[in-house]
Amino acid sequence: MTVATSRDHASGRLGASALDEILSPAEQQGWLASAASDGFGDDVREDNAQVRRANRVRFDRLAADSRLAAVLPAVRRYLAWTMPAPQRTEFSRWSVSAAPDTNKNSYPRMMTVTVHSLETLFVHAPVDQQHRTIFSLNVDRATMLRHWPNPAEAFEAAFVDDRGYAVRPGVLRLEVEGARNFLRLLEVDGVVEAARRLNLDMMRKGPCLQWKSHSFGLADLLFGTTGESGTDGDDNYGLLRSAERARDEGDLAVAGGLYQRAALRGSAEAYAQLGFILHDMGDTAYAETAYRNAADAGHGLGWYGLAALRLEAGDTERAESLYRQAADAGHAGALIDIGALQWQRGEKDLAEANFRVAAKARFPNAEAALGEVAADRGDRAAAVKHFDRAIKWGSTSALIGLGLLLENEGDLTGAEARYLEAAEAGNTYGFINLAVLAVRRQDDERAQDYCRAATDAGHLEPYAELVRILHDEGLYHLAGAALSSETGEAV
Repeated sequence: MTVATSRDHASGRLGASALDEILSPAEQQGWLASAASDGFGDDVREDNAQVRRANRVRFDRLAADSRLAAVLPAVRRYLAWTMPAPQRTEFSRWSVSAAPDTNKNSYPRMMTVTVHSLETLFVHAPVDQQHRTIFSLNVDRATMLRHWPNPAEAFEAAFVDDRGYAVRPGVLRLEVEGARNFLRLLEVDGVVEAARRLNLDMMRKGPCLQWKSHSFGLADLLFGTTGESGTDGDDNYGLLRSAERARDEGDLAVAGGLYQRAALRGSAEAYAQLGFILHDMGDTAYAETAYRNAADAGHGLGWYGLAALRLEAGDTERAESLYRQAADAGHAGALIDIGALQWQRGEKDLAEANFRVAAKARFPNAEAALGEVAADRGDRAAAVKHFDRAIKWGSTSALIGLGLLLENEGDLTGAEARYLEAAEAGNTYGFINLAVLAVRRQDDERAQDYCRAATDAGHLEPYAELVRILHDEGLYHLAGAALSSETGEAV
């Protein structure tokens, strides 16, 4: 006869349980043996307006975190694959907290999933490295060892650690960095089974003790519902318009948070716009994730953003392929970029054809490009017609183009007016071209003023751009003078 110790009872299912009233023993056993599925079923979720309101501030803080877009699908899969009847057992048996205070001074957490009183999954990062996402997953040790006598061999990217929890001995922690690695970890033989065993055991011990910190807003996103939106009466359209206003006012952080909330509620356009915001803020890794989510949803702007990243990396071949996917997905503006690449290769007829298609779709910069095509062939009347039309449609590039046309004709006053208009409308190349005119007029002080204005407006290397333009035009002595004014040295 084998005598069961208290330790054995603590780590296993305890016979009859109140969970049986929510999920029958037969359902529990059937779920343990079932294949993993991304579906959540059609169970009715519990809601608590008071708890929802109490945790709204933390949810809003998390919703503004640029990392959330990449993390959410991974946690969604964890719930679908390892939590029994997740919608039916939400709140009563498990909870998810948004931006909890746990270890906030050392390893602050984005979110934590708790079953009964045990944190079974949490996402965190060192306080001084908040660009990272570390997934810490607790699983049943015995189940894991049955599949992997040495768990460290299960997944080379994982850190494995035995945990000594009093509430539930026999827990193994698996830790990986990045959502992609976490999704791969869930595919490793034995991991889902071990996570299911632990979660079910903890549910059978009793109700969720962390229910007060449950974020219904975060759960809404994880389940793909709109409860949080319904609470305030805001919708994706309203969020997108508010984000657009914040972006136009220069508040990228607020715009990014609003776009992310709309994106996580299912808006592919918001994912793409979030990518542009992150891209502008220099966060290219998360920008790529946002672009990819938009592209996977079939939105042309997602492919366009991915193409822009590849172009920045110098991979023009891959960039052109992605621009074509953007055009195929309905973003005709990508034809302008395809045309620009063709123009650089000397394929001028192909480039013009693409510009014309984009212009028919009323893209202002396509008209500006047609103006440059006409100017290149010496057709001044056509060039002015296209530039004027593009300017009426709001193209600052057309102001630059028209300014260059006037400058080449010797009308420096007219050119200066167009460049200044472009600069005041937010096109930093207006300042650069004003600096070029100043150098030609031997007004180095004003040239430096314009370069500083370009820097203040976000242009990273205005002096280098100024020298490049002068050098490309064959004005080597002026390029040297401009370089001297930047460095204070003779050239």
